[in-house]
Amino acid sequence: MIRIRHSAKPYQELEVEGSDSEFSELRSAILSFCEATEHAIEVAADSEFDPSPYQQKLGRLRLCKTGDLLLISVSDGQLFISGKPRFLRLFAENLPCDAQQNSAVPSHMHFDRVGREERISEASLDIVLTLK
Repeated sequence: MIRIRHSAKPYQELEVEGSDSEFSELRSAILSFCEATEHAIEVAADSEFDPSPYQQKLGRLRLCKTGDLLLISVSDGQLFISGKPRFLRLFAENLPCDAQQNSAVPSHMHFDRVGREERISEASLDIVLTLK
């Protein structure tokens, strides 16, 4: 299961950690959701781990289809990712599913607005995607 960590102070930090297969499963779930008629789904996340150095762990991810830009936010102990299906696909396609882990140090990437200002809301949190 993916692990989601979050800190609100002194500034917002957000990380999703998973293995290649866990990110592949998440990508498939998001892409399937984009084609489905449902307006929202929930994806369970691991809740039995120490989130440090972050302040808290989030036990689930909620995906919502809207008519807006992609918005990544945290509320009520869960990670929310909402937006038009084509923007949800953008997020799914940027998950580190096919990355090669060649060292003991986890590799990671940042998913943020830089270069994607027309697709990601200004209010959206940046997220670190870590391959374990």
